[in-house]
Amino acid sequence: VPSVETGFGKFMKFETVSLFPLDRALIDASQLTEGELAWLNAYHARVLTELTPHLDADETTWMTAQCAAI
Repeated sequence: VPSVETGFGKFMKFETVSLFPLDRALIDASQLTEGELAWLNAYHARVLTELTPHLDADETTWMTAQCAAI
């Protein structure tokens, strides 16, 4: 799906096809821009919202920790 067209051509955007939290141990938050951090936190909020109804109590506890805002 074209996202934007500029003088350099048409640029496509990605659509998320699977959900799972990104490994927080691999993220250096000091290197992220405000926009990147906002995207990451919004993505993790979506992961938590969409997956939690399918998880048991222990899995929900783990997922909540993994998806906590940075």
